[in-house]
Amino acid sequence: MIATRTGRPAGDLAVRVEAGVLNTALRIGVEDWALRSDAAGPSFAETVTRALRMIGGVGDTAG
Repeated sequence: MIATRTGRPAGDLAVRVEAGVLNTALRIGVEDWALRSDAAGPSFAETVTRALRMIGGVGDTAG
């Protein structure tokens, strides 16, 4: 998806690193939500969205 949207080859190092960052942010967001003891806290979608926003600048640099 990253390669397609940016027009870069899928094997490009920057594409692979960005995919890894995205995967990690999703995993940590899910873990954070799952381990939370406060059921009244942010929803699953809000938690994952927040994690993704934290990496929003990934890929903005020339590379």
